[in-house]
Amino acid sequence: MTGDEQLRRFGERLREARILTGRNQQEFAALGGVKKNSQVSYETGKTAPTIDYLYRLAGHDIEIGYLLTGRRDDAGQGSEERLLIDMFGRLGAREREAIATMLAILTGSPLDVDRLRPAATVHAPRRAFAGEGDGSREKRSE
Repeated sequence: MTGDEQLRRFGERLREARILTGRNQQEFAALGGVKKNSQVSYETGKTAPTIDYLYRLAGHDIEIGYLLTGRRDDAGQGSEERLLIDMFGRLGAREREAIATMLAILTGSPLDVDRLRPAATVHAPRRAFAGEGDGSREKRSE
């Protein structure tokens, strides 16, 4: 894996962590002691964060090991939790946002669902979900 690919993946995981905390980019940047433009650069994989930034995030219970490696510390988690986390990690950004929104609604979390929608960005082409558009669902006859 190239350095550019590693930075892009780090950025995706960082954005996921930010969304799951319910913070916008400016608020999350403040946790790390940086300005919003630095946060944007980290999330888009354009620049690597500083050690100081990572230490500050760790001080706010952000799992730095996961951000860097994509692997979670499974200590203390049951097999069901590990399975859910593994499945969540296999999803694309669009699907992760949908799951985060659903969980916020179901749990009554203070997560502001509107913050999950990025402002004026170009999205990747729509990807079909399992069972969608592959003919696996039968149409009802009227």
